[in-house]
Amino acid sequence: MPADSAPSPSSRAPTVSLALVVLLACTVSVLGAEFVLNLAGPNIKWRLFPLNVLLLAGTAWLAIAVLRRPLPVLAGVLSLFWGLELVNRLKIRTLQSPIHPMDVHYLGELWTLDGLSSTAVSALLLSVCVTLVAASVVWVGRRITVRPASATVRNAGVGVALVLLLGMAVTPHLDATAPWISSLGINWTHWNPGKAAREHGLLLDFWTHLGDAYAGSPSRYSREAVQGALARIDAVPAAPAKNLRPNVILYLVESMMDPDILNMEFTEDPTPTLHRLLRAGGGKVVCPGFGGYSANTEFELLTGMAMYFLPRNSCPHNQFVRRDLPAWPRAMRDQGYETIVIQVGSLAFYNYKSVYPHLGFQRLISLAEDPSVALAPGERFA
Repeated sequence: MPADSAPSPSSRAPTVSLALVVLLACTVSVLGAEFVLNLAGPNIKWRLFPLNVLLLAGTAWLAIAVLRRPLPVLAGVLSLFWGLELVNRLKIRTLQSPIHPMDVHYLGELWTLDGLSSTAVSALLLSVCVTLVAASVVWVGRRITVRPASATVRNAGVGVALVLLLGMAVTPHLDATAPWISSLGINWTHWNPGKAAREHGLLLDFWTHLGDAYAGSPSRYSREAVQGALARIDAVPAAPAKNLRPNVILYLVESMMDPDILNMEFTEDPTPTLHRLLRAGGGKVVCPGFGGYSANTEFELLTGMAMYFLPRNSCPHNQFVRRDLPAWPRAMRDQGYETIVIQVGSLAFYNYKSVYPHLGFQRLISLAEDPSVALAPGERFA
């Protein structure tokens, strides 16, 4: 045989269909990322694992169908996925909360945290992930020949991918599918979001929160309905008392409660100041929030507006408060009070710097941004 007719190494490489390459690559990526970065080992629900693989494979297939460069596009999609898992790991380590689509509203405050303050380290880790994924795809590509998908297979794959991606984004907001969703073991109202991401898989958990930004109008809601409700209120505002301007302090303490409700015996009162204040008058309230989103409880208390009418996992401070609203601080200001808010943490959190003026606060103070404020023994602002 002439020397120039000898088969090249590439011609001897096995031929594998593109669909199989995409499916295997996505399976390995999801398996590795969930165990290495999301730490889902003891919590993952294996019956949901295929959904994570299919979501990633569907995304990759759509991108390949549009850009028509199978291996480079696959490498890019897998790199983005590993980058998402890395950012999720950093966020859970710092905030005990997984990454969600609405976190784009939190980018300004995330970099103020100690665990995420080093952008260079985060960028380096992300670069390592991208490099490893790209190198893996190149290494595999040199050892196999990828057979392009036919037009029929490509179009069918695009259709299935679109149905899957759109369906999983809409399903959590359709009550009619609740029994089917529950049978899969998906819990959209999980009180522990970090554990939910490990049980569901990060990609499934992330994708099904895409609809959190949409706030539709309640049924039977209209301007006429609101005016009719206001017309039924016959209360006449009381005239402000003259020369009676007591200081009014609203003190919000996250995770605070009266230890007496535990029905335990103590050697001494653990909260004497609280009990002394309660003797002057007090009562009980039901907190509308649990396990995070403390700003939502604050929003309900200050405005009287219910989170019931807003999307699950949404945050009005970051998403919806864009103009002046009727609120308790504004009402106090209209009565002649000076309204001041004092935050322990940074005003970058929950968009406070923009939201508080819309609620009627005139002065904004952050202890975390005041270098003269001493730290508590635990090196935190208390």
